Amino acid sequence: MATTQRPRTPRRSGPPPGSDPASRGLILVGVGVVVGIILLLRGGGIGFDSSPASVEVKADAGSTTTSTTASTTTVPTTDKAPQTVKVVVANGSTVQGLASKTAQFLAQSGYTNNVATDAETQTQTTTVFFAAGFESNAKAIARLLGLPDTAVQALPPGAKLAKNQPADAGVIVVTGPEVSSAVGVSTTTTVTGTGTGTGTGTGTGTGTGTVTTTTPGTGTGAGTGTGTVTTTTVRSGTGGATTSLPRTTTTLSR
Repeated sequence: MATTQRPRTPRRSGPPPGSDPASRGLILVGVGVVVGIILLLRGGGIGFDSSPASVEVKADAGSTTTSTTASTTTVPTTDKAPQTVKVVVANGSTVQGLASKTAQFLAQSGYTNNVATDAETQTQTTTVFFAAGFESNAKAIARLLGLPDTAVQALPPGAKLAKNQPADAGVIVVTGPEVSSAVGVSTTTTVTGTGTGTGTGTGTGTGTGTVTTTTPGTGTGAGTGTGTVTTTTVRSGTGGATTSLPRTTTTLSR
């Protein structure tokens, strides 16, 4: 009896049923793109903000979800624009011209709407008072003058701190002498007075001069001269006659 063999069916090579190569490729590409975005975000690349953010990546058979949370930054600002704030600068020191110089100094920083006057009372320390709504402006002015925040105080209701104080003043600066150097005012004081005093002293010196001395001297000399000597001889004799005889005498002078 002859045996008959059935032909074998050849096996097909390929992906298992239910597996699509194209789908798997798309998933891998999507995961790679998400990972690249995460790396760029952490490194601050492609112009994104480097602020903290949370990224959640979920990869499964067919979905990708990404969520981000951005942080915000608050920049402090003053209550009012500097040029709109009425600032009163009152000189509470004995430094002449301190209020005017301080007002000019603040005008360079935008506080141009200011008034310079004298304080009602003198002080040794500068205080910056503010009306309601102008606290941040007062602190900004204090920093310009080199003062700490402790120098800033609320303006008491109805307080009159300066002469000719306007009712709409937002900030009142009562200056003491310590801000003179900050605004460029010299505090040198000149005092004029009189006084008396006594003193003694000794000293030596040298000099040159001409001395003329006259010394008397002695000498001898000889000379000659002539003269006439008249001698009168009286003789007595008989008859009482008197005879006068002339005589010539030569004298030698020495």
